[in-house]
Amino acid sequence: GKSGAPGGTMSAIGMHMGGTQMQRVDLGALRKRILVALGPDKARKYWDTLRRFTRFKLSKEELDATAREVLGAD
Repeated sequence: GKSGAPGGTMSAIGMHMGGTQMQRVDLGALRKRILVALGPDKARKYWDTLRRFTRFKLSKEELDATAREVLGAD
């Protein structure tokens, strides 16, 4: 079943790590929410930047700068 998490859905299946239960996030729903919130161009830039950071092709500072540009200063 799905929990009543605000603004999204989570699987009832959880994992235990260090005494804390973590639940799986529906990544498809999360991607859709980001697309709707940012629009196609900014969402594409967001995911491209995150992908490059996780592949060690961008520094943390470059990630932060692009995130502020795409998401806003808040």
